[in-house]
Amino acid sequence: MDIIRIGEVSDVDEDELAIRVTFPDREDQVSDWLTAIMPPIELNDDVRIQMPEIGDAVLCVFLGNGIETGFFLGTIGVDEP
Repeated sequence: MDIIRIGEVSDVDEDELAIRVTFPDREDQVSDWLTAIMPPIELNDDVRIQMPEIGDAVLCVFLGNGIETGFFLGTIGVDEP
């Protein structure tokens, strides 16, 4: 399993700031919930985190033990993962 992968968002949990990602090049294998890596910020009325949408291409990083434990770094500008 590659440690850094591009996939497609298949589910979004805005409350937990987490997504699930499908990897079409791996027979549509689906990740566990991946949380965002972001700078430390204080969430208040002036700050809004914009989560990726279903179908967006995202860059993901995994801890090397499969796709169970990982994070997403953000969306990327490609048409297809």
